[in-house]
Amino acid sequence: MFKTPNFWYEDKKAPLLLRVVSVVYNFFSKIYRSIQSTKKVPIPVICIGNITVGGSGKTPVAIAVVDILKELNCSPHFLSRGYGGNSEKPIYVEANQHDYSLTGDEPLLLAKHAPCLIAKNRAEGAAIISNNKADSIIMDDGFQNFSLFKDVSMLVIDGVRGFGNHSILPAGPLREMPKDGLARANACVVLNTTEETKKIWDNYLEEQSFNRPIFYANIVVAEELQEQDVIGFAGLGLPEKFKETLQSCGANIISFHRFADHHPYTEKEIMMLAEEAKEKNATLITTEKDFIRIPEKMQDSVKICRITLQWQDKQAIKSFLEEKLNKYKNEQ
Repeated sequence: MFKTPNFWYEDKKAPLLLRVVSVVYNFFSKIYRSIQSTKKVPIPVICIGNITVGGSGKTPVAIAVVDILKELNCSPHFLSRGYGGNSEKPIYVEANQHDYSLTGDEPLLLAKHAPCLIAKNRAEGAAIISNNKADSIIMDDGFQNFSLFKDVSMLVIDGVRGFGNHSILPAGPLREMPKDGLARANACVVLNTTEETKKIWDNYLEEQSFNRPIFYANIVVAEELQEQDVIGFAGLGLPEKFKETLQSCGANIISFHRFADHHPYTEKEIMMLAEEAKEKNATLITTEKDFIRIPEKMQDSVKICRITLQWQDKQAIKSFLEEKLNKYKNEQ
């Protein structure tokens, strides 16, 4: 499982070998994207993606966008690759029936908010959705996948970490250079900024000649954790983001344990964490995504830290989506 290297988000150069590999990776990635054939489906596709690995907040943005589409009387379905799952064929995810080992963890979260189909072949999956009473598709990730035509591409940016050391994989967290990704984006969603950093992002995107809508939002904790003693753990691309979330809501972090992204927890691991929490009279807490990967018999030992996304200007993003959908209908 993947674990984010520290130097990606530090002011340090990556080892020379990794920088050489980055050049090769970027070269072949561009070739691969250029030769992909693109298919279009008869309903609009809205892609929620990013240009970094390690988690920028795509999933809460995708859920928040689906909620807005429902307010606009749409019937959206999610489309996910099902990363981490072993299903070889497209399937609709049943949140209360399927196991993450089959579907991956993120689709199980998405399926709680709208029907979610997982498919390794995005174009094939989109075709299935378009024949299944959906009027729109929310594509979770896939910004660099050109097999499916996207009517709207929204680029999610971590407003705190940004693009790290601005290097391409594996020397840095970038899947592609910012100028290339921004050129294809119809809008940017920048998460977790202050008024000061918001100005920095406005200026940066202006310098990059990005003249399309920029939406700002914050990830907030739905639980009351102020001054609570907690032992946190997370298996994410950037586990530190969860630690920072706990700190931001005033939790007293006794200890924090980091695991690799999509780590499949064992009973022994959770038992050890639960024993530590009991000894220190603290609450054992993790993310909703991590909770899915905890053995069922151990889940009672762990509290979920539920998060929601709050738009700084919800009406702006709602108007943007409504305009795009109306434009799509008028062009048909």
